[in-house]
Amino acid sequence: MKQLLTVPKPVVAALNGRCHGAGFVIALVCDFRVARADALIGDIRASKVLFARQSVPLVLARLIG
Repeated sequence: MKQLLTVPKPVVAALNGRCHGAGFVIALVCDFRVARADALIGDIRASKVLFARQSVPLVLARLIG
């Protein structure tokens, strides 16, 4: 994640199908996200408030403000 945040050029995530867990975190770190209309995106652990030290709260705060 640190490397993706420091890349000097824009990083694009192409989301196809399910995007959960570590894939969700990587997609959050990217500058742009392009997804199919039927893609399922989200963290399946969010209902249990478990983020497994993947910095999801920190990245979401950076995106949302």
